[in-house]
Amino acid sequence: MSPSLREEFESHNRLLVGGERPLTPEELAVWSRGRDLLVQRALARQQPVEGSRRRRHPRARARLSAHLAGCGSAFTDDVGFGGLSLRTTRRAALRRGDDAYVKLKWAQRSIFLEGQVAWIDGARIGLAITRIHPEDEHALQAVVCAGLSSAWES
Repeated sequence: MSPSLREEFESHNRLLVGGERPLTPEELAVWSRGRDLLVQRALARQQPVEGSRRRRHPRARARLSAHLAGCGSAFTDDVGFGGLSLRTTRRAALRRGDDAYVKLKWAQRSIFLEGQVAWIDGARIGLAITRIHPEDEHALQAVVCAGLSSAWES
């Protein structure tokens, strides 16, 4: 990616993360190209854990405030395009396969999503995202991209 395209992508990514204004269709197209290149680089750097499947989407460490419906306060350990890991302040009455509704807070915006519980380990819950509004999806992907910025260097 050329330095100017990277700078343009990063500028658009900051707008998405901050929620200051929606991107124009042209800006969204540039951001999408940059996102896809960054994801390719990040996935190429990931070392699969023996015995596990290789992720289709990268994950980034990110601590976002969250609210898990029926459980209360939580925060994320990591987020990805297709899922996230939550840490709750108390044990949730959820089981693997249950639907879960989450509100994430990042900067001045809220991201609402619906997911399915993929795993539970005490107060930690893994969710596979099943429904998310396109604008919220772009914002979540921008948060992930911000956490993957070191992949540009590879």
